[in-house]
Amino acid sequence: MKTFFFFCLLLLSLIKTSAQFGPPPQHLTGGEMYYSYQGMLNGEHVYRVTIQCFAKCDNAAHPRSVNLSIFDRLTNILIKRIAVPINSRSTENLPGDLLNDCLVNPLSLCNSVAYYTVDVSLPPSPNGYLLSCTPGYRIEDLANLTEKGYVYATYTAEIPGGDAARNSTFRITSNDLVVNCANTKFSFNFGTMDNEGDELRYYLCDAYQAGLNVDNYADPTAPPPFQPVIYAPNYSGNFPLGANVTVDEQTGLMTGIAPAKGQYVVTICVGEYRNGVLIATQRKEVQINVTNCEIAKASLLPEYLLCRDNNTLELSNLSSGFRVEAFNWQIFNSNGALLFTDKKPTVSYTFKDTGVYSVKLVINKGANQCVDSTTSVVKMYPGLKADFDISEACIGKPATFTNTSTTTFGQINYWKWDFGDYVSGGGYGNADVTGVYNPSYQYHSKGTKQVQLVMGTTMGCRDTLRKTITVEQPVIKLAFRDTLVCVNDNVQLLATAPGGGNFSWMPANNMINSNSNTPTVSPTVTTTYHVFLNDNGCLNRDSVRVRVTDYVFLEVMNDTTICQSDAIQLKAVSSGFKFLWTNVSPENATVRNPTVAPDKTTVYEVTASIGGCSAKDQVVVTTVPYPKANAGNDTLICLQTAAQLSGSTDGSSFSWSPAPTLNNPGILNPVAVPKQTTSYILSAFDNKGCPKAGKDTVVVTVLQTPIISRDTAVIVGQPLQLNASGGTAYRWTPAFGLSAADIANPVATYSSPSEGIRYQVEMSKETGCPHFAYINVKVFATKAQVFVPTAFTPNGDGRNDRLRPIPVGIQHIEYFHVYNRWGQLIFTTKTSGQGWDGTVGGRILTTGVFTWAVKAVDIDGKPYFQKGTVTLIR
Repeated sequence: MKTFFFFCLLLLSLIKTSAQFGPPPQHLTGGEMYYSYQGMLNGEHVYRVTIQCFAKCDNAAHPRSVNLSIFDRLTNILIKRIAVPINSRSTENLPGDLLNDCLVNPLSLCNSVAYYTVDVSLPPSPNGYLLSCTPGYRIEDLANLTEKGYVYATYTAEIPGGDAARNSTFRITSNDLVVNCANTKFSFNFGTMDNEGDELRYYLCDAYQAGLNVDNYADPTAPPPFQPVIYAPNYSGNFPLGANVTVDEQTGLMTGIAPAKGQYVVTICVGEYRNGVLIATQRKEVQINVTNCEIAKASLLPEYLLCRDNNTLELSNLSSGFRVEAFNWQIFNSNGALLFTDKKPTVSYTFKDTGVYSVKLVINKGANQCVDSTTSVVKMYPGLKADFDISEACIGKPATFTNTSTTTFGQINYWKWDFGDYVSGGGYGNADVTGVYNPSYQYHSKGTKQVQLVMGTTMGCRDTLRKTITVEQPVIKLAFRDTLVCVNDNVQLLATAPGGGNFSWMPANNMINSNSNTPTVSPTVTTTYHVFLNDNGCLNRDSVRVRVTDYVFLEVMNDTTICQSDAIQLKAVSSGFKFLWTNVSPENATVRNPTVAPDKTTVYEVTASIGGCSAKDQVVVTTVPYPKANAGNDTLICLQTAAQLSGSTDGSSFSWSPAPTLNNPGILNPVAVPKQTTSYILSAFDNKGCPKAGKDTVVVTVLQTPIISRDTAVIVGQPLQLNASGGTAYRWTPAFGLSAADIANPVATYSSPSEGIRYQVEMSKETGCPHFAYINVKVFATKAQVFVPTAFTPNGDGRNDRLRPIPVGIQHIEYFHVYNRWGQLIFTTKTSGQGWDGTVGGRILTTGVFTWAVKAVDIDGKPYFQKGTVTLIR
């Protein structure tokens, strides 16, 4: 049992409920609860209660017990909760031998039935009792529900109060295995007899999930109202199998045309009337199995009503049509005269006069097998229209429904209203109001409601109208819902109503202006005040809790030490509403936990108050100065030279960082040799109480090598722009071919070829650091050309490691491509001097011959193209 209970908790967590105790993991196909009166014992009524649970035979996991909850039927207060042990089990089987020549794909079913029985003693009550049990979940993927996963199943029974308490429920004893072929005639009998002679009225109603807990989750232990399941589009509690299936309220016979394939949850509610007064509502849930079996059957609706504005009837066989090879249609008038005959699968007939007609369909007439026939009635009395108006609908004020229905033939003699109001503990409020032409109804819950009017005439016509209305409730806005006051203090409550109305409050003791929206109260003990709003008969209520105390709890943080001028948050744990700190800036002095940054040791005192009650406490924040650190002045050095750092501190220890470019980071005057500009940080520590380091920074700026153009090649007559940067003065040598020798960017022009001219540029800076840079220029006596080597050796020795295009007399390269022997592109570039390293995607290629192609634009703007081969040598 412990293992089973743990599994229940785990399963509940998976479906995101917050119930402490959940139902066993049954996968239910239906159930009900019933009881029989046993008599009086020790002044209490004794009832024998039975909870009946159905599950598929191949998935039955009935637990040893289930929880029975008993509530006051009017107030929904829990009376007691009982663990009901399992009493017996049985099985129900649907015969699997229904297959014959006229039926294909019948469904074989088996139910495992568990019975849980207990005797319950209850004191006499004028309100009566509501019994509920949530024994598990329904099976998954029910066709008429939106939620396809785990959905709780809750079964209920009502025990009437007063003189009707000596009551026993009836039993609906029909086989609970219900199966039908899709889109064929369907019937199931919920009818039963009451042993006490009470009148029973049947109606289809919502299946229940469970109540809602404080976190708004479905919870098997929560009190009523029980939440209905969420039905899929085109289905509801009143029409769980769609609009073509209804139940006779007098006999309990459910008939119609079965929907598409699937399993459907259906709940029947049975009103138990004694001497014309409803004393209790009992419920039973079954699951209807609809399969795609096919049967050779003649199937029509029980009747066809042409009562609105149409006199043409469309007819077709409602069964699937399996082995239906011939049709014979006949329509007769009320005297039996044949008006119409046809042999098509679908026929249409327009009636010329009002009256009652009959239709007959015979399939496979004259055949040796699968012959079947059926009849139906047609009532042709157009001009019937159901309609109604409604006055304002709000909580507390009865809504008036005005019947404006009209008919052309006969008189309207039947009205049935369903106001769509879900109420605590049992179905819909006055769900079967019949015979009242212009009823009034007081709604119990706000929100969207679907009101249904079913009306009929003396000619046998019926019409149904559904209207969606909104039940309003005046809005109450509270300034607060919970507050704390000091004993003997006054507090003003505040409630507002955007739509207006009159307020009243209870209890009125120790209250001034109890009939206003701003009463003043002075409670001596914790009190919940209820506010009532009446807006022209529309009602709402809410509540405010005022907690009363005679002291204020206050506890501040421990005294602490911080580094001088550091920020720290002062912390106070208190029941107080208002706070006042000393030595805190005015904008933060009333904050519960202000942040301060003292520059000296400071005592902070706080006063916490609740009205006239207050408490004080203090915290001492001791400040300790940071250790002093001085890293010295910033400096400039030439590349590859050293800088002497000079630091000082009053701390007991120190360190420099970064350390790699210092000769000794553990002394105050280390020598720095950085390769680039570097910030050196001196961190000082002491043991005076400040755990943080005092820091200072010195910047050593390194003057880098100047930048100059890369080695290049040109043709005779092609101007070459030379560039150098990083200095303040320049001198180029030799000055051959240069436009100027003392500027950063001279232009070189050559009238004859040269194997190579090596230029040196000397650059000087304000620091006096001399720098030299070099560039080699080759001059060719050719036309514009891109030189590409015939071989290269990418072995990492620094010589001929890359295949580079060398442009001469070229403005720019548009592309340089390298292909393997299969013509696949393996390298491309647009940059002069950028080359291929003999790899593809990081993979080193072996010795081989590759093809290259280059496209460029020469100095005259003309296109240039060349291709060739190159050998990679490993």
